[in-house]
Amino acid sequence: MDQARLLRLICGTLAVGLRQAIHVGARTPTAPACVAALQRLAETVPAIDPDRPLDDDVRRAADLLDLLTGAPHWPAPTAAAGIDG
Repeated sequence: MDQARLLRLICGTLAVGLRQAIHVGARTPTAPACVAALQRLAETVPAIDPDRPLDDDVRRAADLLDLLTGAPHWPAPTAAAGIDG
């Protein structure tokens, strides 16, 4: 289960990176489902401007990906465990 939780955080990290790429001017998608997913991501995770810790953003992005894909929602690790669970 720990490995699955870490993989989920990797997906959340990639989603935050994608959100930031769109913010700084990367080509935006045209497929309706992709447009909708990125719009939800932008509503969930603010642009990284100015620089800030991203723990909460990564977790919110992972939660959104779970919601969009129908994946089970993993329970959050204890606060003492930090982002790497």
